[in-house]
Amino acid sequence: MTTRLSDLPYVVTGRVCDYLNIPSALGKDWRYLAGMLGKTSHDVELITFRCPRDPCGALLNDWISTHPRSTVADLVIKLKDMERLDVISVLGVDWENM
Repeated sequence: MTTRLSDLPYVVTGRVCDYLNIPSALGKDWRYLAGMLGKTSHDVELITFRCPRDPCGALLNDWISTHPRSTVADLVIKLKDMERLDVISVLGVDWENM
């Protein structure tokens, strides 16, 4: 859980993004995470325009570059708040004991 996001294997980050890039009927996708990270709707539009194939990847890269000490635990807390336990499972984290 203390693993930095920047140290996650690309395959794991890619799977997280695969889940969050899919638009959610409940709005609990990468845009929701962007809002939790303080991004505005304008920021979301820019990310969508710049990286239409992997907006979540762009968002996570931005988060890592501006908050290099962010950990997997930080992401799991946000995903838990989003009720995205499916994405937490990709990280291999026991979220029930957090």
